[in-house]
Amino acid sequence: MKNVFKLFVGNPEQLNEMLKNEVLFEIDGQEIWFPIQLKLEYSLKDEVVRGKIITLYCLFLNEYAEFKTLRYTFFISEFKTE
Repeated sequence: MKNVFKLFVGNPEQLNEMLKNEVLFEIDGQEIWFPIQLKLEYSLKDEVVRGKIITLYCLFLNEYAEFKTLRYTFFISEFKTE
């Protein structure tokens, strides 16, 4: 994700302060870790109840990694509880 950020937005080190942690979600029976913006972490913990459905709004990035493999990255930029 930092490679894409560097190419199209600017200094990838900015992400270090924005995206320090990830959160685990279960989607269709699969567990997936998503990076989350630091400013949303506390709101997510306060507003989301385990087992309830929420809507995630994510920034989607894809990048070619070593060995020319394509990597997909989503990071949470907003959410909505049902």
